[in-house]
Amino acid sequence: MNQQLVKGAAQVAASKRSTWNQAFQENLNASLAVAAKRSMQRKAEKARANAKTASYIDSLNSNVDTTSLTPSQQGAVSNYLTEQKMIYANAARRITKLEPTHPAYMQLRDEMNGVQMNFTNLANSLNQYKQDKVDYLKDFDNSMLSAGNETGAFVEASKIYTNEGFVGIGQGGSLNFYDEDRGEYKKYEEITKPFLKDTKAGDSILQMNESVYNSGKELTGARRNMIRQKLNNMISSGGRDTLLSLASDDFVIEGGLGLQDPSLFDKENEALLKEAVLDGYMSVLEDSAAQGAIDNRPKVSESGRGAGGRKTLDEEAPVVNDAFEFSNVYSTNVPPNQREDKTLLLVQELNAIDPTKNGSYISRGTLYDMYLQNFKGGDNYELDDNEESRANFVNKYGDSQVYLFNEKDPISTSPVMINTDNPQDLYEFYLKNSNLNTKAQNYHIGQYGNYITSSEKPKENNTTSSTGGGSMSKYNK
Repeated sequence: MNQQLVKGAAQVAASKRSTWNQAFQENLNASLAVAAKRSMQRKAEKARANAKTASYIDSLNSNVDTTSLTPSQQGAVSNYLTEQKMIYANAARRITKLEPTHPAYMQLRDEMNGVQMNFTNLANSLNQYKQDKVDYLKDFDNSMLSAGNETGAFVEASKIYTNEGFVGIGQGGSLNFYDEDRGEYKKYEEITKPFLKDTKAGDSILQMNESVYNSGKELTGARRNMIRQKLNNMISSGGRDTLLSLASDDFVIEGGLGLQDPSLFDKENEALLKEAVLDGYMSVLEDSAAQGAIDNRPKVSESGRGAGGRKTLDEEAPVVNDAFEFSNVYSTNVPPNQREDKTLLLVQELNAIDPTKNGSYISRGTLYDMYLQNFKGGDNYELDDNEESRANFVNKYGDSQVYLFNEKDPISTSPVMINTDNPQDLYEFYLKNSNLNTKAQNYHIGQYGNYITSSEKPKENNTTSSTGGGSMSKYNK
């Protein structure tokens, strides 16, 4: 009996152990399954995050070309790129854990975009620097750098373009070079690059010089004023670089104008330098014109006269060339506050062409001042300059920039209907006021389009007259 009880108790105990072990194992298996699932989920989430981060990093354009840089320059650029890539990668990892609506999301996005912009700026600056380096060395080799550059510009350029410049990368990916004088880095775009000789302006002056020589007459009066104004316009349109180049480079005179006063080249004395340059080139042009008057006296004979009283080619060509020069100079459109000054020079030149004509040309401003002074006679009183006076003036004398004034009968003063901004109008007007006869005037007026199309003004020819034999030029035809 006791044995049976003991045996039964043992069986019950064994049964209980089996059930507990089974339950424990089942629970353990379930827990392991949950853990494995969670682990797989975490791995999947991590993989997705890594993939997203990798996608961000792949979108980063870090293609910055460091070829042709010195080893030290390449090192500076590489260090900057590595630093910026780490900033970008850190932001990319953090942004994958945030919803787009999270406040920090846009901050991280801006940080990543900033890195991308830095790379773009650096790449553009490096490309520009390398191209400038090639251009500088080429211009130097071809002697195209202007002598008007400051010494500091040459010294700085020689350093940064000959692999001596120490490179640093500044905020925003700016390419910087160390300035020893200032003891700090300076952005590349802030560095003054040497400018080139203004060969276009120099060629224009050479053409002027040839023109005044070939004209066969001295450079005086209104014609001199016209040439000086043309030079002034050329300098003004080119700016300070043109002024410095004309002052220093040897376009007409070997070694330049030879200006000895260094203070003229200070920026605050730019007006004085401009006057000195104008005086220098005008002196050269006047000497050439005087020599031309001696060397190129017209060879005129009665046998050289053409039908209808036409002058010889030698006589007509300078007048036509002057007409072109006149039209080119005075057709330049100027601001309203300079228009009266332009017109005064224009009428001065016109009156100098044929001073014997009936009446003289005056400007709108001159006639208006006379009108205000009541030049018609009678009570000597002044009119006020107001809208009413201006309206009455236009009603009485017409609206024009130029007027033909009759001193004997001022009331008969008439407007000259000419567009002073149109070169063809000025060309025709000049010829009609020249001493060429009507037949010659009409011929050259009719040839204006051909001259312009061929970019060829009539050339003087000292060997073939308009009626002579031999080969005929385009002008003669």
